[in-house]
This record gives sequence, C-alpha cells and structure tokens, in this order.
Amino acid sequence: MINKIQKYLSFNDALLIGALVVAFVIGWNTLSAMQRNYSLQQKYNRLSAEVELKVLENQNLRYKIEYLKTSGYLELAAREKFNKALPGETMVYLPNSGAKEQAPTVKQVSGETQKVATGWRANVMAWRQFLNGKSIPGQNQ
Repeated sequence: MINKIQKYLSFNDALLIGALVVAFVIGWNTLSAMQRNYSLQQKYNRLSAEVELKVLENQNLRYKIEYLKTSGYLELAAREKFNKALPGETMVYLPNSGAKEQAPTVKQVSGETQKVATGWRANVMAWRQFLNGKSIPGQNQ
C-alpha cells in the first residue's frame, strides 16, 4: 500500500498536502477567533450602552432628589396634599368626579362609508400612493 502511495505521491506532493492542511487549520482557527471576538464586541457594546443608560438614570434621580429638597416643591406638595394656602389666598374646590362625563365628545358621523382595501390590494395601493408622492393612509408623517 505504501508503494502505491509512493507511486502517485512524491515527497513534494506530500509536503504540499501537509502545508495545505496546516493552512486550512490556521484559517479555520482564525475564523473561529474572529467570530468569537465579534460576539464579544457586540456583548461589550450592549453592556456599555446599558451602563451609560444606568448612569444617566442615576443622574436623573439625583436631579429629582435635589428638586424634591427645594422649598418650591415643598410648597407645591403642601398645597396639593394638605390643602394648604398662603395667607390671603382663597381655596376653591372643584369636584373631581363627573368632569369627564360632562365634557362633550365629538363623534364623526359620515353619511357614506369608505371601503378599505385589505390584503395584497392595500399593499398595491400603498405602493402606488408612495410612488406618486402622496401620503400613505394610516401613516403619521
């Protein structure tokens, strides 16, 4: 069997095959390392964004604490929670319940109903309106 191999492969051919195998292994390991580094970089970016968000939330809470310590907030809180007023002010109490029931609501009533396309027809109509430069119904621009 070795004689058959020696018949078809010389030392240079075996050396070339060995070099190709080594190059393939090195390439494979390089690609796996690149993939691992990419996933680690994505994880690092996500965690960095979360840390930055938490820092901003922390700063926002500090500002809120400072605001809650001010005399202006204490005055507003006393007025709201304890119904306190400054000397010379008159308090007017309005009913809380029933305000929504008394407010008039506007209902749009139209004599004719417009048929709305659904499915693929709605898609075709939306594309046609988009290509003609018209606003697409249902989209807020």
